[in-house]
Amino acid sequence: MGLAPRLLVVGLLLVAAWPAQAAIPQTMGYQGLLLGADNAPVPDGPYDLTFKIYNVGAGPDAPLWTEAQPAVPVTRGVFSVLLGSVSPLVLAFDRPYWLGITVGAGVELSPRVALASSPYSLNAQGIVDGTVTAPKVAAGIYFATLRVNGQAVARRRLVLLR
Repeated sequence: MGLAPRLLVVGLLLVAAWPAQAAIPQTMGYQGLLLGADNAPVPDGPYDLTFKIYNVGAGPDAPLWTEAQPAVPVTRGVFSVLLGSVSPLVLAFDRPYWLGITVGAGVELSPRVALASSPYSLNAQGIVDGTVTAPKVAAGIYFATLRVNGQAVARRRLVLLR
């Protein structure tokens, strides 16, 4: 791959919403935009992508998890993958993690992407009996904020009903 693609951090982390009685999925969606050295989207076609999760944002530390996804379709630079679909995603998601991405045999793209709140919902497995009830949380009003790349894009007021 003669291009030195760079990743424009428009990656969105998505975790599928499943019914409450279903098992918590051990995968997470990730979308990104691959740009060439000229800042234009890379040509359409399949790209071999390798994803690694680290406990540090930069440096030579060994990855905690690695997954290679061959021939990922890329259209107008945009790709979408389901992380954990090849190598089980068995991290606790109880502390900060960063995602590193490599295209083909190139070097890892920089900077690594800090994982946001969505994959951390996997930590809900630790809730006793799998239910969230009023006694398990403080009473009152809660606010949920959807963030993309650290920017709040939606905010909703939630009221705990008894």
